Amino acid sequence: MPLWAGSLLLFGVFYLVGAFIAFETGEWPRSLVHPRNIAVYVLPAFAAFTMGYAPRKMADLWTRMKPWLVNPPEDIERLERETPDILMRPFWVVAGLWFLSAIGVAFTGSRMTDLESFRYVSLATALFSAYFMGGAAAIAIGLSLFMYRFQKWADFRPGFILQGGKDVLRPFNHLVWMTWALLTLPILLLVVATFTLQASMRAALPPATFHVIDLLPVVLGIVAFMAIVVVPEFLMFRLLAREKAQEMQAITEEMRDLGTLPSDVLDTDILRSMHRRQTLAYLERKAHDFVPTLVDARLMLQVLGAVATIASATYALQRLLSSTSL
Repeated sequence: MPLWAGSLLLFGVFYLVGAFIAFETGEWPRSLVHPRNIAVYVLPAFAAFTMGYAPRKMADLWTRMKPWLVNPPEDIERLERETPDILMRPFWVVAGLWFLSAIGVAFTGSRMTDLESFRYVSLATALFSAYFMGGAAAIAIGLSLFMYRFQKWADFRPGFILQGGKDVLRPFNHLVWMTWALLTLPILLLVVATFTLQASMRAALPPATFHVIDLLPVVLGIVAFMAIVVVPEFLMFRLLAREKAQEMQAITEEMRDLGTLPSDVLDTDILRSMHRRQTLAYLERKAHDFVPTLVDARLMLQVLGAVATIASATYALQRLLSSTSL
């Protein structure tokens, strides 16, 4: 079954559970279109897609990088075998916190909504939501753990930067696109839904009323961006910067070793030395021009597009909630 089909099926199952609860509590169909309830159905579906997509991209990363690695084959196989465990290392902590949060909402209610069905939906889906959301969040954190270990462990062949060029960045770009496009999306949806509902309910509160929980969307957004995008990006930059420095050092040492030719050398040796010097000068310029960063125009456009989408969705939901009785 394709990943998208499995995620859609999971959303359908959660939505049917919510529809049954809404019918039993007499909140049909109001409960089915409430953003808070829809978030409960959508988030696990995106998380399930992430849990299936991440291993495929990590396998692609290893396929592209292994030809350049000079680490012992047994070490390469060991780290590749341990990669899933590294990615899922925070699973139990994150899943446990998510489960306790869902149970707490089920028994105490939520200031985000007055729907009674939301409490029952949270209780009915708590275990499955904790599994999928815990898995997606664990992968998001695990990518930073993996990159931290990989950039300290990896030993690349000479010419990794010069011969590979921008193609070397391709596996890393896939990883960044995956973390931003898939792993952050469920978190961003939760932040948007929470912020929108708080903004819509704030009109019913006295003007001077302030709750610390109002800062939760901002905190979640900052933490998610730092953990999922900034940290892996910094580790990848440090890895590529180290390789660039090593390449330039190797070129400089070879040029120094050429030294000054003695006066009795053959003309062919002089021509060969001059040709090598020109080649090294070209490689030095190429290595110097190599930019060891993944923050290119394409990534920046993606980030700006995501921010614009989030802002538009927030505004649309605020208008919807202000014009309805949700």
